Amino acid sequence: SSGINAEYGGYMEKMELNFTMDQKRIQEKLSELSSLVYYCDSELYNHLEREDSSNFFFCFRWLLINFKREFKPSEVYELWEVLWTCPYDTDYSLFIATAMLLQERDTIISRQMNFSDILRYINDLSGTLDLHTILGHAEALFHQIRSQEDLPFNIRANILHLSDTPFSSLGKSFDTL
Repeated sequence: SSGINAEYGGYMEKMELNFTMDQKRIQEKLSELSSLVYYCDSELYNHLEREDSSNFFFCFRWLLINFKREFKPSEVYELWEVLWTCPYDTDYSLFIATAMLLQERDTIISRQMNFSDILRYINDLSGTLDLHTILGHAEALFHQIRSQEDLPFNIRANILHLSDTPFSSLGKSFDTL
């Protein structure tokens, strides 16, 4: 019980960083999300850039309150438990947000959505997303990216928190745990 309380307390401390007056952590998260989307889907990223949306402000709410409004209430608690108990040394919410965007990429691009359109569309998704599909995509995305040996430095260092040691040598021991 005390271990659970300590883990929950640690999670709440991380969440507290989302609510500082300078919004520094949210700005960092949006920048990291931008890097992930650019790495995973340059076509989507280029569309967002053309539409003055590469700041990813339309994802602000997602990252600020960890998707509280994006899923059904019962699913939100399940999602928060995933984030709270995530065994990876990363901000897993970034992979969830990336998975959500990649799921909606075709609509965003084909409708040539600008920032206002994207914001409205993203807000309208609230309560309609399937949590288990998103979590499955986020997990696959995380493992796919983690397995790459030639990751950009910002993804290796800032998102995955990997050292300069090539990850392929670390991955062998990590995968056997």
